[in-house]
Amino acid sequence: MCTGKPQAWELKGQNLAAWKRAMASCSKCPLLGQCRESIRQGKVLPADQVMAETVYDCNGRPVAGHGLRAYAVNRGRTPRAFHASNATLLREGAAA
Repeated sequence: MCTGKPQAWELKGQNLAAWKRAMASCSKCPLLGQCRESIRQGKVLPADQVMAETVYDCNGRPVAGHGLRAYAVNRGRTPRAFHASNATLLREGAAA
């Protein structure tokens, strides 16, 4: 699934939703076990990408699933819940 489309598994230029889609694709891949074994044996050193259903930071450390949102924010992506709505921005602009 990831063969020939490496950019879909890279973190750079992608958002949290894209990372989760890549992880979901990995979970259905018939080669998932081979990917995990390659990582375990040190044959592959993933960094700044999704591999074997796991997000790896730029240092090659796995990011726990419950920490993905915080990691995305730390990388400069803001979760949708924290985005200012256009209406709020317009009100603030009118008040200035």
